[in-house]
Amino acid sequence: MKKRLTFVLSWIVILVFLVGGCAEVKLPPSGEEQEPPPLVKVEIAFRDGTRIQGYMRGLALGEDTTVFLGGQTTTNLYDADGEVAAVFNYAQVLYIKKIDESTTPDNNAPPAVTD
Repeated sequence: MKKRLTFVLSWIVILVFLVGGCAEVKLPPSGEEQEPPPLVKVEIAFRDGTRIQGYMRGLALGEDTTVFLGGQTTTNLYDADGEVAAVFNYAQVLYIKKIDESTTPDNNAPPAVTD
């Protein structure tokens, strides 16, 4: 008798979930990958005077006079093909300047320049 009562109660609970509340349950996306942010050509100036050029992903430019603090401590720098060329630490960066590719030739990440 107990087994039969447990079986019936289990089915009632399952039916309540199916009818009443499980309609909004969504499964995670199946293997669909999102496009990564586009590469943006930049020049990075470091505190020791070194400047390098390369590409960054997801460089969102804010409004003038907006300062962004925080975020990752290390970031990838890419070459023109999207391959990781270097990793740098934001704590050592003075500024990051966007380079307009239509006015400058692409030299595929030139070597670092020290002042």
